[in-house]
Amino acid sequence: MNERHRAREALVQALYQWHYNPQDPRELEMEFLDAGYLEGAERAYFQHLLRKAVERHEEIDALIAPAIMPRRLSELTGVEQAILRAGVGELLEREDVPYRVVINEGVELAKSFGTDQGYRFVNAVLDRIARERRAQGDGGSAGDG
Repeated sequence: MNERHRAREALVQALYQWHYNPQDPRELEMEFLDAGYLEGAERAYFQHLLRKAVERHEEIDALIAPAIMPRRLSELTGVEQAILRAGVGELLEREDVPYRVVINEGVELAKSFGTDQGYRFVNAVLDRIARERRAQGDGGSAGDG
């Protein structure tokens, strides 16, 4: 597993925790660092995406809401919300990362942390948002993993 994937795993876990216990992302970073959750992770990537996902959570949720219709965000599991927030945050903040990489990572995270078929839902939602937010040519570039 590469450092960036590990950072994304930790990001999903941190956003899950933040969802149920909102706190300053810097405090959350320190908790994750002290507990060893960032071992093998690209720490700066984790920090940047966590801070931005928390800072922009209303904007991120507003992008997710129409993509999950007829469901509501409050109807999603905490894990689904965390994975989608992480993925949409990465789409918004890291245009250098091809959207297909973001989608594939979201799917892998959903397979690891979500329900049996949750990865299909995550794939569909991230794909829809990515196509709306990014130029069509972005997905064909080489990924960073």
